[in-house]
Amino acid sequence: MATDEFPAKLTDHEVREAFNSQLERWATTDPNPYNKMAATDELERRKQAKQTDLSRPFNPRTEISADAKHIASRIVTHLWILFVLLPVCTFILLGITGVIK
Repeated sequence: MATDEFPAKLTDHEVREAFNSQLERWATTDPNPYNKMAATDELERRKQAKQTDLSRPFNPRTEISADAKHIASRIVTHLWILFVLLPVCTFILLGITGVIK
């Protein structure tokens, strides 16, 4: 008989989507040995993935590369020149030449 806390047999989707606390509960107290093994394997896989992420110097999912920062700064600089500096200089030159009174 399955309960809400201990399902009869966990599906792969349920194991992948479960929180670590739920996996730890299944791994230690679930009466079904398949569920214990599945939860233990998933916890081990998550620990390995976390250690792998920590050993990489750059995680493309959470960090911005130096190239992207450089390109973004160049774009912002050129947009500032185009939309702020150029109109101000144009206004000043037109004022000096007498076109704008």
